[in-house]
Amino acid sequence: LVTLGVYRSLETVPLPTLIAAGAQIALGADDPVLFGARLNDQYEGMRSTHGLSDEVLADLARSSFAASAAPEGVRAAADRDIDAWLSRVTA
Repeated sequence: LVTLGVYRSLETVPLPTLIAAGAQIALGADDPVLFGARLNDQYEGMRSTHGLSDEVLADLARSSFAASAAPEGVRAAADRDIDAWLSRVTA
């Protein structure tokens, strides 16, 4: 959204407000060649800018898969991988 000019900076993206309101959010890097961003950059940028916890980042990742058109097996595997990541980083 910043690259597209919707917001001036990451600080002005209302991500915490949207999360608190229960909005379904998917962070993404649709065209990394064109926009220069990778998915990890999106998560790290939002983490550092808005002070997001590992649990919130995991919820954002789950939300991304839940809203996707990925087959159920892919979504279930992603949920397991997210849970495994979260258990490692919070251990």
